[in-house]
Amino acid sequence: MSYAIKQIDIYKDNTRYISIKSSRNSFVPSLDNENKEYLIDGFTYKIIKCSQYIGDIHFIENETAPIRLYENSRYWLEFYEVSSFNNRTLISSFLTNAQFNEEEHSVLGFYNSNNFVGILNLELMGINENHIEIESKKINYKDEFSRLVEELSEDIIDLISMDSSFHQNMLSKSSKVNDRKENLYSSFAYIKSFLSFDKMPMYLAYLIKKPFTKTTTIVEEKYIWESEDIDSDNLISAYQDISNLYELDNSYSNFPISTIPLMIDSISYHDTIDTFENQFIKHVLELIYNYLDTIDKNSLGDKFKWEILECKIIVSQYLDSPFFSKISKLKHFSLNSKVLQRKYPYNKFLKFYFSWDMSSSIFFDMYDEMFCMGQKDVPTMYEYFCFITFIKEFDNRYERESLTSNNLLKYQNNTYNFTLKSGTESKVIYSLNNGYKLNLYYNKEYNSGKYIVNGRSYANSLRPDISLELFYEDSLIGILHFDAKYKVDKNDEFKSEDINKMHTYKDAIMGTLASYILYPGSEKEIYRQEEYGLTTEEIFPSVGACPLSVYTDRNEISYIFYLIEEFIILTNNRTGKYSFPPIEYNGIEKIIGKSGINNALLN
Repeated sequence: MSYAIKQIDIYKDNTRYISIKSSRNSFVPSLDNENKEYLIDGFTYKIIKCSQYIGDIHFIENETAPIRLYENSRYWLEFYEVSSFNNRTLISSFLTNAQFNEEEHSVLGFYNSNNFVGILNLELMGINENHIEIESKKINYKDEFSRLVEELSEDIIDLISMDSSFHQNMLSKSSKVNDRKENLYSSFAYIKSFLSFDKMPMYLAYLIKKPFTKTTTIVEEKYIWESEDIDSDNLISAYQDISNLYELDNSYSNFPISTIPLMIDSISYHDTIDTFENQFIKHVLELIYNYLDTIDKNSLGDKFKWEILECKIIVSQYLDSPFFSKISKLKHFSLNSKVLQRKYPYNKFLKFYFSWDMSSSIFFDMYDEMFCMGQKDVPTMYEYFCFITFIKEFDNRYERESLTSNNLLKYQNNTYNFTLKSGTESKVIYSLNNGYKLNLYYNKEYNSGKYIVNGRSYANSLRPDISLELFYEDSLIGILHFDAKYKVDKNDEFKSEDINKMHTYKDAIMGTLASYILYPGSEKEIYRQEEYGLTTEEIFPSVGACPLSVYTDRNEISYIFYLIEEFIILTNNRTGKYSFPPIEYNGIEKIIGKSGINNALLN
């Protein structure tokens, strides 16, 4: 059962310790199940007021985290039995306008998750259970989030495979289980999903039946008459050992030789399953088992004891099987293996290896760990997705200059946590023809302290998500911007305030010809800069919106790159007018022309 509610209180052992109330002033009451109580896993959930408005608070009885709040919405949260100063300080930093009630020993304040979605983990405040999940109001975020993690993990595997320094450190990193408390639940949920019948058991059934093997050479000393395949070099070597020679008797007088070696090094060839790739599979199984063992000993184990035990049994049965008993420990790690990257089901385990930790530990520089507490910044993930989609599509169309993951990724020591580099560090250069180049940037900063050729905004500092700069040799021809907006209005369309932001980019960043939003909607629109009543076929200058869903549609990609192709066509017979050192710049002349200037002076 599920209900829309205005206020709900959570009790344990008849003691109230969390109260949640919508901050919306307008309220449409509903009498359904008002003042009802629900006992779940030892906790009592008391519904104080029901609502007809689904965007208040949602209570779902049979969910792990039964209370749903919504992103970018304000709620009153009150925590009770807060006696210690440390807990009081921590909770106060988590809430806005926090107030401490001495009589109730409670802290009351506003909470707003902004763009973060996912389980609201409060373990840092001494609350070990998952009561609250933040949900997106925009789209079905659960499906979108899973898809984003899947896409990003695959793309990052491709990027980090170019980084030798990552290879050298991965083995030591992978042996350390990410056991941060705020990630335990989401990691366990991901593992449990991977252990479902249609995933890991099916992959391993196929792998055990058709494993990747390698041929090994075994050299052992045998009597010469036991050797099936005698190598000439080994025969010569055997003759050089006088003590190993046997003198033939007279019955062999017709033989061209009088002695033969008794023993010889015999070479045989065998197929073995003890390969690096199979060692990697065993290593992943061991990581999963160790992680399950870790959370079994943690407070999470109390709530999911039988589920964890069931998962441990599944993994241990494979580790104890005859197949894996023949496979040794993983001694080194290399992502250069084509088998791991491409061969089924090895590629599934490699994907899981990264996706598992990304599902709980995707790291963003702007995270404040105390505030986020296990939630995911899906809009930032969508920015990453858009940028990497551009890179993949550009790679299919143009020649990319040399690039390593050092240009794009940085990762934290002793973690799997990655961020995309931003600004000029993120530059990816594509060669077009005859000296023309296209520079692709993620989150480049444009400010008033730069020349136009280097990225000038004549007022405030601006950072579009994606920028394309078209150059001829060292001279800038023009700039195109795209900004990822993970939001739509109630009609699944872009928002007008986002178009206004595109005007800011187009007009404030000098050299810009057009700016467009990318968003997971359905409508595309280009607003050309033209006189009223006088239409033009010219695309530029313009602002607009382009759909780009997580479930990438080729039609969406084609339209975006139609705009980019039109931008690149500007290379025809143009050599760029922004360079260093800069030539004279006359802002009035750019707007009203030379004759206009003269007339203005005369008047």
